[in-house]
Amino acid sequence: MSCAGPSGEPAQRAATDPELGLPRRGPCWSPEWDGLAWVDMLAGDILTFGRDEQPRRQHVGSVAACVRPRVNGGQIIAVERGVLLTDAAGNPEREVTLWESPEIRMNEGGIAPDGTFYIGSMAYDQSEGSATLYRVSPDLEWEPVLENVTISNGIACPLTARSPITTTPLRARSRSSTGPWRTACTIAAPS
Repeated sequence: MSCAGPSGEPAQRAATDPELGLPRRGPCWSPEWDGLAWVDMLAGDILTFGRDEQPRRQHVGSVAACVRPRVNGGQIIAVERGVLLTDAAGNPEREVTLWESPEIRMNEGGIAPDGTFYIGSMAYDQSEGSATLYRVSPDLEWEPVLENVTISNGIACPLTARSPITTTPLRARSRSSTGPWRTACTIAAPS
């Protein structure tokens, strides 16, 4: 499932029109949506912009960190403390919470070729080593992949040893091989 899409005037409007929400994070094109989707992260909104050029804003919670398409329609969304599945109309189907702490939120995510959703968390205060990179299967079974992360950014697929990964703040870097994925995350320095 790719987030690449056509270029042209509708895509340019989605990228530049201030009425469509700022900041725009995690843009993803999908034929299932017939357009572009992105998040207004701290507003907790998903924005979609289709070929009809009619923007749609959908509130999904206090945080919407990442949105990606599902194979059979709908979306998988990284929300503040977990993952939400929606149907093709955007109606919530199922949600799973990965932790309870109000100090941590989701920050970024991406879909691997096998359909798993890799999502990274971060502390609101950006404290070192307080976050985790998770792997979530299409049925919402989840597991931590890499702990003691500070902030996960730029999760994209397919990742290779040459893929650029953004990690902030930059400290020690660690590479973790996770099947077809290779990811670099900021790791808390040992004390």
